[in-house]
Amino acid sequence: SESSSYSDDSDLADFIDDDDKYKTSKIQSTIRKMFNYDPRKYRDIDMQDDRNMESNAHEILREERFSSYVGRKEDEEEYRKIMREEQRRKKN
Repeated sequence: SESSSYSDDSDLADFIDDDDKYKTSKIQSTIRKMFNYDPRKYRDIDMQDDRNMESNAHEILREERFSSYVGRKEDEEEYRKIMREEQRRKKN
């Protein structure tokens, strides 16, 4: 009957992991200790305050050029690594 199916659910209660919240807080606490992070230090900071986040077109273009420069340098270094590895393989 229908009532017996509900009673069967109580048998499953032993399989429910109720301590997820405890595990999460324990993990969070451990990470905070590792990095010496104290959230109380940041409680007065308004995370939505973006008054200092404004930039003009010149600043954006300058940042884009710099990012492009850094990207090219990284690509060149990666290419040199690949070429050295290929030369090393040819020698062996």
